[in-house]
Amino acid sequence: DQSGSECVHLIRRLLTRCPRAVILAMVSVKTMAGASKAVMAGARGFVALPLQREDLLATLDLAMARDAMGRDALAPAAPPGRRGC
Repeated sequence: DQSGSECVHLIRRLLTRCPRAVILAMVSVKTMAGASKAVMAGARGFVALPLQREDLLATLDLAMARDAMGRDALAPAAPPGRRGC
């Protein structure tokens, strides 16, 4: 939706089920305000549409690097049965 509320809801729901997920939001240039809402909801970053391959790869690399640096100190151990999250 235009307000980004559905995106925020989905990010929060996913992080509740899988707290260690690394989420990137894809936002339209028309709804760039949704990017900040997504990040505030827990996304690790965003890419603007139309999607450029180089932007996506750079954003993924950055999000994964930040996750690797902070995972041991910040994230709780995964509960049994959720080791893939």
